[in-house]
Amino acid sequence: MHRLAVYLSIFSAVGMSSCTVKQAKYTDLEPSPLVKNYVHPSLESKKTNEFSEHANDEKLSGPITLHQALSLAIAKNPELEVFSFEVRAAESREQQAGLFSNPELEIEIEDFAGEGDLSGFSGAESTLAIGQLIELGGKRGKRERVASLSKRLQDWNYESKRLDVFTKTSRAFIDVLVLQRRLALANESLDLSKKMHNLVSEKVEAGKESPLEKTKADVMLSTTQIVELSIAKQLEAARKTLASFWGDSFAEFSNVEGDLETLYSLPPIETLTPLISQNPDIRSLNVALELRESEVVLAESSRVPDVTLRGGIKRFEETSDYGFAVGISVPLGIFDRNQGGIQEARHNMASTRSLKNAEKIRIEAELIAAYQELSSAYYQATTLKNTVMPAASSALEASSEGYTQGKLEYLDVLDAQRTLYEVKSQYIQSLSSYHKATIEVERRIGQRIYKETSYVR
Repeated sequence: MHRLAVYLSIFSAVGMSSCTVKQAKYTDLEPSPLVKNYVHPSLESKKTNEFSEHANDEKLSGPITLHQALSLAIAKNPELEVFSFEVRAAESREQQAGLFSNPELEIEIEDFAGEGDLSGFSGAESTLAIGQLIELGGKRGKRERVASLSKRLQDWNYESKRLDVFTKTSRAFIDVLVLQRRLALANESLDLSKKMHNLVSEKVEAGKESPLEKTKADVMLSTTQIVELSIAKQLEAARKTLASFWGDSFAEFSNVEGDLETLYSLPPIETLTPLISQNPDIRSLNVALELRESEVVLAESSRVPDVTLRGGIKRFEETSDYGFAVGISVPLGIFDRNQGGIQEARHNMASTRSLKNAEKIRIEAELIAAYQELSSAYYQATTLKNTVMPAASSALEASSEGYTQGKLEYLDVLDAQRTLYEVKSQYIQSLSSYHKATIEVERRIGQRIYKETSYVR
C-alpha cells in the first residue's frame, strides 16, 4: 500500500502541474509619436500647452483645442473600445496556449457477472489508472509562440486603428476650424454687402443712381445671406461629426480653437520615404509574416506523434492482491500526417508575404500623392497670402472709394467684392488642404514631419 500511495502521488503531481494557470505576458506597445502626444503641431494653439481638465469631462461646454479633441477620441472612441476587447481576447488565447492538457482518470472492471467462477464480483479484476498526454516535437512551445505573435499582431492592429481615429479626428477638427473661418468670412462679406446696400439705397433715393443699381445691391445682399446660412448649417454638421469621434451625439462645445495660418516649409520627400517602415500597418504585416512562419513550424511539428502514458493499480478480488499497471499509446501516422494543414500554413505564409509587398507599395504611393498635395497647398497658400490677397483687398478698397466719389460704377465694386471673397475662400481652402495633407503624410510615416522646437510634444 505504501508503494501504491507513492505511485498515485506521482500521477497526482502530474495532474496538478497540468492545471497550473500560466500568467499572460501582456505588454502594451509604446504608442506612436503621433498618438502619444494627442496633438497635431501645425494646428496647436498657444492655449494647449497644458492638458485641459475639460478633456476628461463627460460634456464640454466651452471652446476645445485639437489636443482635447484627440485626447477624448483616443480615450472614448467606440471603435477603439471594440478593438481593445479583441486585444484582450488575444491575450486570453495566449494564456490558454501555454496550458498542459488535463490528465485522464480511468476506471476499468473486468471478469465479473459471468458464469461459474466469474459470476458476481468474486473473480473480478479492477484497475484504477491516470493517463497523461505528453506532447512531443516541441508542440507546446511552438503553440505558445504562435499565440504570442497573434497577440502582438492584435496590438499592432489596435495601434493602426488608433492612428486611423487620430487621423480622422484631426481631419474633422480641421473641417470645423475651416468652416468657422469661412463663416467669419461670410459674415464679413455680409457686413460689407449691407454697407454697400445702404450706400446704393441712399444714392438711389437722392436720384444719383438708377433703381437698377438698387436691384443689383438687393441681389448681392440676398446671395451673401444665403451663403452665410449654408455655411452655418455645414458648420453644425461638422461639429456633430467631430463630437461623434468620442461617442457624443451632440456637439456640446461652443467652438474649436487652433491656428490655421502657421505653415512650415516641407522636408525633402527622400527623407520621408524610408520612414514608412515605422507605419503600424507595415509593422503589423511584419509580425503577421512572422506569425505565418511560426504556424508552418507548428503544423510541421504535428508529424511527430504524441504519446499518452498511463499508470495505476490493479486489484484482484479473488486474492485481495494489488499490482501495478503501466501503459503507453502512440498514434500511427499512416493516413493523417497533417499534410493539408502544412500546405495551408505554407500558402498562408506566401499570401502574407505578397500582401506585405503590396501594402508597402500602396503606402509609398499614398505618401507621394499626399506629399504632392501638401507641396501644392503650401505654394498656393503662401502665394495667395503674400501676393494675391493684398492686391484683391487694395482693388476693393480703391473701387469702393471710387464709387463713393462717383468715379466708378457699382458693378466695379461688385466685381472687386466677389474677387476678394473668392481669393479669401481659396486661401482658406488651401490652408485646409495643407493641414489635411500634413496629417495624411504623417499617417503614412507614423510620426511628425516637422521638428521645430516650438511644437508642443
